[in-house]
Amino acid sequence: MEFKGTKGKWNLDGYKDDLYLVSSDCGEQGNIICLKPDDDAIASQEKWIANAQLIASAPEMFEMLKDLLNSESLSLRAKTNIEQLLTKITTL
Repeated sequence: MEFKGTKGKWNLDGYKDDLYLVSSDCGEQGNIICLKPDDDAIASQEKWIANAQLIASAPEMFEMLKDLLNSESLSLRAKTNIEQLLTKITTL
């Protein structure tokens, strides 16, 4: 299973032109993964930051799930659940 998202480490970059953005460190200027929506489209700044932190952690969580799948200490049910989640993540 391969991560199909934007390659590189994802970063929560804070403000740029009044927009929070999550970007990747690949390429000279990085790749924007997502931007903070307009103030009208979001209930609070705090929720946006929490969502952006979660999104920025996605590639690391993906790798961690792959590592867990290979662990001998997990139950068959846990491995099945992880495998189903990884399939969901990697299927376009």
